[in-house]
Amino acid sequence: MAIVAPGSVLRYATTAGSGGTVNTDLGEVKSLSLDGISIAEIDTSALAATVKSFIGGTKDSGTISVTLFAPSYTVGLLGSTGAFNPSSYANGADFRKFAIRFGPNTGTGGFELAFSGYVTSFNVSAAVDGAVEADLTVRVTGGFTSST
Repeated sequence: MAIVAPGSVLRYATTAGSGGTVNTDLGEVKSLSLDGISIAEIDTSALAATVKSFIGGTKDSGTISVTLFAPSYTVGLLGSTGAFNPSSYANGADFRKFAIRFGPNTGTGGFELAFSGYVTSFNVSAAVDGAVEADLTVRVTGGFTSST
């Protein structure tokens, strides 16, 4: 059975680092994608082999790209005191816990992916007769945990 998209949210922990509880919605999600999950391939073929062989290497958990309708507090997240202040990335201080809830927040049919990451890009746009939108990319560091 397919999971319906309405009800999907991106949440984050207001506390930087590995602590904190993921409990704050990051605006109203318009679209969301999980991109670039991959695993390195290590060639283990011997010169005498007639068929190549491989083993898996390190995993790359990719990025999360999200477009959301931006309430005023979302735009302020990049400010000097904001939750995603880029000046603190150098020492890892702004790594955050995040969670994506796919599907409904209540009842059955949805699931959640939890992960740590940091914001790599943040853009805000506005148009005549349009809502203010924010595009945000989060680099996932480490792996994912899932729950229903």
